[in-house]
Amino acid sequence: MTETRKQTEKISMGKTVTGIIAAIFILIAAQSLALSIGEIPLNLGVPGAVCNIVISILYIGFVLGGTAFLCRKYFGCRMTEMRMPRLRVKLIWLVTAVLMPAAVLVICMVAGGHWEVNTFSEEDTALILTSGILFYGLAAGTVEEMVFRGLIMGILERRFGIKAAVIAPSVLFGALHIIGRDMDFVSTVQLLIAEQMMQSAPVL
Repeated sequence: MTETRKQTEKISMGKTVTGIIAAIFILIAAQSLALSIGEIPLNLGVPGAVCNIVISILYIGFVLGGTAFLCRKYFGCRMTEMRMPRLRVKLIWLVTAVLMPAAVLVICMVAGGHWEVNTFSEEDTALILTSGILFYGLAAGTVEEMVFRGLIMGILERRFGIKAAVIAPSVLFGALHIIGRDMDFVSTVQLLIAEQMMQSAPVL
C-alpha cells in the first residue's frame, strides 16, 4: 500500500525542476569524473584500451550511484519506483544486437557498397573497439537510458502524468544533442522525431 502511494504521489513543481537539473548534473559530472580518473593510468603508460574499459565501468557506476542517491535522499523512493527496473538481459535484445548490424551490412552491400580494409595498428584497433563498443555503445547508452528514460521520465510522470513523461524527456534529450552542432532546421526536426520514437518505444 505504501509503495503504491509513493509511486502515484504527486511531487511539487520546484522538486520536479530541481530533480531534472540534478539528474542532468549527475550525468555530466559522472562522465567528467570518469574521464579524469581514466587519464591517470593513461599518463602512467597504461594502454588506452584498458583505460577505456575503466572509464566505461566508472561512468556507469557513478551514474548508478548518483541516481540511487537522488531517488533515496531527495524523492524518498527506490530506483525501481522511478522507471528504472532492475537489469534483465532478454534473449530478444541479444539476438537483435546481432541481427541489426548484420541487416545494415546486407543493405549496404545490396545498395552497391563495398568493403574497406583499414590498416590500423593493433593498439589503435583495440582503442577504437573499446571506445566504440564499451564507452559509446554500452556505457553512454546505459546511463542515458537511466537518466532520461528512467529518472527524468519518472519525475515527470509523478508530476504531470504519463503523456508528458513520454514526450518531454525525448525533446530534452534531443535538445542536448543539438547544442554545439551545426544542423539545419530539417535535420533538427528529424533528430527530435527520432528521439521521440526511441523514447516512446515500448520496453519488451
